[in-house]
Amino acid sequence: MNETTQEIAIFEGENGDIAVTLQQETVWLNQAQLAGLFAKNKRTISEHIRNLFKEGELEESAVVRNFRTTASDGKSYDTQHYNLDVIISVGYRVKSPQGVRFRQWATRQQRPATNNMTQTTALRVIHPAQGKGEQRGAA
Repeated sequence: MNETTQEIAIFEGENGDIAVTLQQETVWLNQAQLAGLFAKNKRTISEHIRNLFKEGELEESAVVRNFRTTASDGKSYDTQHYNLDVIISVGYRVKSPQGVRFRQWATRQQRPATNNMTQTTALRVIHPAQGKGEQRGAA
């Protein structure tokens, strides 16, 4: 996808549906959507996001984008949206049943990647000479 292409997807949560913006192969949510996802008010979400940047966990310029949205008054406004890195980081900070479910989901999503990484690491340990110009016979 190029930078100007946007898609809208619907995330079905227990508290209702949340429309999310998909761009550059990542999910983008605004503060109101994050508040809905984690069943917290916008002020709490804003505080967590502010702390992410203040503590240096994430670099704001890399994880925040403005998207033009149409409000209920029919006017278009630029609204800050936060990518998946922010969503995950906020999800690990909020204290709510939805936050717990999100953390459980995020942990399950990481297991396949961790298993692949472990297998790749094991292959490098078993065959350390590969990639250094040395040939190894078939086992």
